[in-house]
Amino acid sequence: MKLLVLTAFAVSAGLALLEPADNLEQLGVEARHAQTPVLIYVTRSDCTFCRRFESEVFNPLLRSGELDRVAVRELMLDRTEPV
Repeated sequence: MKLLVLTAFAVSAGLALLEPADNLEQLGVEARHAQTPVLIYVTRSDCTFCRRFESEVFNPLLRSGELDRVAVRELMLDRTEPV
């Protein structure tokens, strides 16, 4: 399985398109079976830099379909539950 961790500590305000990274083990199994790369988008709720990154780079990529063949999940650093 290919795993890319995008460590842009960001706010998820504009990323309603993304599923949360709740079960990385299951995601890995599914991605391996489908031979799909995984991109984990690591975010934090208080990063103003990342709001700009999302609006100028990440959201346009998602909307364009460029990432349709990638399993993209959002991992919030603010979360208290284990992944």
